Amino acid sequence: MNKLLLNLLIMAFLLLAGIELGAVGASDGEKPAEPAVPRKTVEFHEISFEIPGRGWKRSGDQKATGVQFIHPYGKNRGQSITIWPIAVPPEMRGLGPKEQASKYFEAERHLPRYPKPWEGFVEEERVIGGKPYPTMKYQVKMPEYPGRKPWTPVTDGLFLLYFPQDFKTRQRFYVLMWQDLHPAEEKAQDLTEFETIVSSFRVRPLKEGKT
Repeated sequence: MNKLLLNLLIMAFLLLAGIELGAVGASDGEKPAEPAVPRKTVEFHEISFEIPGRGWKRSGDQKATGVQFIHPYGKNRGQSITIWPIAVPPEMRGLGPKEQASKYFEAERHLPRYPKPWEGFVEEERVIGGKPYPTMKYQVKMPEYPGRKPWTPVTDGLFLLYFPQDFKTRQRFYVLMWQDLHPAEEKAQDLTEFETIVSSFRVRPLKEGKT
């Protein structure tokens, strides 16, 4: 994903966090357990996946190269999940998934970021549904929002790379980026809903003669 598009996605998430999350609010008392929510199947170009139906709002349109969902879940808190494809450049087409992941994560670590540099990068393998995926964690310490009650927001994030079975032919892989915006003194939510998406993520087979 190019730098401008990524920054726009981040800004969309932060703007929503600054406006809607405060409006959502959350009582300090315990809430009754909610019934299970049916999963919603999302189809976007050649990919499909399942996402919980309640609380997630889609951003962007079908013509975009990537798709994003945003979920406010409390006062000054929210998650976003953004997915986009990466076409392997010709000079890197002899590399396997492990080498592709290493080079991609290296590029992400050195991209200029707005409004604060990203830090705390940690590469690791994460097993979801019995399948290993290359991932990289990071954190962003955000500036305080002007005109609002002072608080120190932090974004915890994770890049996960999905390499389809036909990667050698397709020469295209997919980035699934999870972000959780929350006050610095609180923890991010767990990755349960993100793992639901990853476990259900599918890529439509290539048509003969196309890449």
